Amino acid sequence: MVRRAFAVRKGSTPSGPQDLAGKVVIVTRGSTADQDIQQQIRQHHVKDVTVRYTNNEGAAVKMVSQGKVFACGGGLGSEPFPYPVRTADAGLVKAFNAFIAASRASYGK
Repeated sequence: MVRRAFAVRKGSTPSGPQDLAGKVVIVTRGSTADQDIQQQIRQHHVKDVTVRYTNNEGAAVKMVSQGKVFACGGGLGSEPFPYPVRTADAGLVKAFNAFIAASRASYGK
């Protein structure tokens, strides 16, 4: 389970994706937060959003709190998930791979 978070500059109360226009947002490249922000920008036709990347969510939150950027997206537990499978469960690996492939293919539709 991933707990999603979107930290915004103090005093800001965004009500939707359009409030990101002209702002800088930081996410981890390739993360769920990255995919989500890119989808929101496309889906809502938000203009002039600058997406920057980090490998340090703590530093990104600090940049938001210092007013250097508008927001950062991340999540506790957003790293890849391992799935241990016994060799006796012959069909389970195939089922997991099919589920992952189907979910990845349908993201954003």
